[in-house]
Amino acid sequence: MQLEIKTQEKKPLLMREEINATATFKGATPSRAEIKKEIASKIKKEENLIIVKSIKKVYGQQQSEVEAHIYNNEKDLKEIEDEVTLKRNNPKAKEESKKKEESK
Repeated sequence: MQLEIKTQEKKPLLMREEINATATFKGATPSRAEIKKEIASKIKKEENLIIVKSIKKVYGQQQSEVEAHIYNNEKDLKEIEDEVTLKRNNPKAKEESKKKEESK
């Protein structure tokens, strides 16, 4: 997968940077975890400070439009982002919720 960052805009009031990028890939659309790793390597930030807001597939092409938020620290991230988004971006939380549902 190749990731090309189109825009990177600082939002000081929200204590984050917003990124719009294009992911080019072969086969299946990359997961949030794969995109987070690629963004982290490009901008030299930790993966746990990155939230992938959306991955929109471009019709008929092996590309996706990606929107992500990069925070300065975990405290700001947890204060601003909602629980659903945090769970969606944390694969460990997904596994734990599945285990809870199965045990019921």
